[in-house]
Amino acid sequence: TVIVKYYLEQHGKAVLKIDGNKLVGKNTHSNGHVFDWQLTKPEKQNVVAHKDTVIVIHGPLSYNTVLTVFRLREFAEIIVVAPKHGHSTRIYDCIKMVTEPIIYDIGTKGNYNDAFRYYHYYSVARGLELSNKEYAIKLRSDENYNLTPFLDRMKAFPDKIVTNDVFFRRFSLYPYHPSDHLVGGKRDLMSRAFSLARDWC
Repeated sequence: TVIVKYYLEQHGKAVLKIDGNKLVGKNTHSNGHVFDWQLTKPEKQNVVAHKDTVIVIHGPLSYNTVLTVFRLREFAEIIVVAPKHGHSTRIYDCIKMVTEPIIYDIGTKGNYNDAFRYYHYYSVARGLELSNKEYAIKLRSDENYNLTPFLDRMKAFPDKIVTNDVFFRRFSLYPYHPSDHLVGGKRDLMSRAFSLARDWC
């Protein structure tokens, strides 16, 4: 269902509203078909599958962020960090049903921000600092993954930072150019890496 909704968001028009303890959506696909759906607000006693892991979702809030937050709410602790600009109150309120997003308004303060690097490093480092979990995964707010195989791989190499292969470059062409779309590892190691990158900017 989530994959269908994500597809519709990319290729159709989405409408969101909060109805009591439910998030209700109506999607009109480009071919004219209309789909209705709903996600129920999680109860406090829901069991988290990976109690030792935090997922930091960063970037502008979007409809896909809502789906990701609802889908992963029982997978691990979730922290959402987003810039002040670029999202609607409706999207914010939907995400708030699961977790309170951390909104920042820092400008670049003369920092190197090509391709929003400073915002990227700042928001991930901020989210990591707010958790005490052993492991961490950072995820872009506009992307959605099955994190189980990634988490298994990450925990198999606890002394490494693991990434997926989106825009991963061959070492022979671009040395030390890992993907920055999905990144995970020990939280303290991740925190040091993103804090160093932020401070470098």
